[in-house]
Amino acid sequence: MKTLKYFAAIFLLLSLQLYAQDYNCITASIQQVAAESRGRWLPSEGNLNVLIVFAEFPDDNYDINNTKWVKGSAPQNMSGWVDQTWTATPTQGSLTHFFNEMSGSKLHFTGKVVHAIAPHTRDWYMTNYSYNRRGNIHKEIIQQLDATWDFAEFDNWDFVSDYNHTNTADTYVDMIIFVWRNIADEYSGSTRTQMLQNFNFTSNFGDLGYA
Repeated sequence: MKTLKYFAAIFLLLSLQLYAQDYNCITASIQQVAAESRGRWLPSEGNLNVLIVFAEFPDDNYDINNTKWVKGSAPQNMSGWVDQTWTATPTQGSLTHFFNEMSGSKLHFTGKVVHAIAPHTRDWYMTNYSYNRRGNIHKEIIQQLDATWDFAEFDNWDFVSDYNHTNTADTYVDMIIFVWRNIADEYSGSTRTQMLQNFNFTSNFGDLGYA
């Protein structure tokens, strides 16, 4: 089992609301980024193989019998999120399909999916981490998966500099996407807001904790 350094670009879904994020500090303006013909941190053409983690907390009590994603089970449509191999006719509605359309079939976006339950409850994370809880939760889940997954297949690009990449492994996973079943939707109002703040799920940025 090849264990890679725990740095990755992670995308997060909060109760089916998409938050796209990178863990690099963004300083360039939108106009500057749009003027470039290549991806800034990852290529805009070629093959990109990603891992999508469908995660939940063991103490998640929100709509636990919802058939779209029953608590303790993988979501019903998990296999339709991304194709494992690229074709010109990908699964409709998948991320493979989306990037085919957006790139004119120049970016071959493929991946694998896995369902994971966080090792601990939300109360445990509140007690045992005083800051950056979200990053450490992600880190623990990845460490848990590392026992059975070889992350090497998701390491195919080396970031040289902004808009400059080489198609070689660099011991850094290229991209991991986290899709959360629920963070705090069984609560409402200020209680829900406070929980999101406590777990650092209030912005589009995060990381994988501290070594």
